[in-house]
Amino acid sequence: MNTNESTVELEQLDKCPICGHEVIDSAFARQYADFTLMISFCSNCHTIFNNPRMSDEYTKKYYSGVYRDTIAPNENGINPNDLEIQERRAKLQVEIVGQYIEGIKSVLEIGSSAGWLLNELQKMGAEKLTGVEPDIRYHEIEPAAQFDCKLDIYDVEPYKYDLVCMSHSLEHLNHPLEYMQNIIANYTHKGSRIMIEVPNTEYYQCFGLAHPFNFTPETLNGLFLRAGCRVVQNFTHGMDTRMVYRFLIGLYEV
Repeated sequence: MNTNESTVELEQLDKCPICGHEVIDSAFARQYADFTLMISFCSNCHTIFNNPRMSDEYTKKYYSGVYRDTIAPNENGINPNDLEIQERRAKLQVEIVGQYIEGIKSVLEIGSSAGWLLNELQKMGAEKLTGVEPDIRYHEIEPAAQFDCKLDIYDVEPYKYDLVCMSHSLEHLNHPLEYMQNIIANYTHKGSRIMIEVPNTEYYQCFGLAHPFNFTPETLNGLFLRAGCRVVQNFTHGMDTRMVYRFLIGLYEV
């Protein structure tokens, strides 16, 4: 599946998509083929977001295949280097948060990709492991093929999971607050934990079409406080580099 920037369907926002505040400041612009992507900033909750952004309908199409086909050289959407990074990241995440999630028996991962995080959590003793990955090609490779993977969260039967994970997925959603409110209502119980990893915009800017949101510790914690969660801890890491603040992990409790 191929695309070019001239085919992107966009929508313009007139208020902050998180808090609804109508005062939006544009920080800077990025020029694409036939449109200008503005990076906007809410003066109330400090959320950083694309404006305009991809429409909901186009976003669904984009992540069903376009995204993987265009971000890096690959064969049928699969990039071996990316798989190796996913495996290393999963091991590191479990090393960082392991003491906070001991005893979990059920896991839901949104954006499960090749299944490496589910694989590591299975080693910790989790028995029910469900993934959500919109690119079906990833359902068929190891270790993802071992797990119950769905295309969309709405394909997952409601269940009270002990742990919900999103690794480099939240920043790709157009409606992260509403999405997490649905997750909390239908897929968690009191005491469930939620682990999120995103690029840490305070130290590592990943602005672009694929990231409608860019998070700092303040804005990531603020989103989950709005969703009714308790902040357990924030962590940072650099994925084997000296940039130790490059990636942000937020751990929350329902």
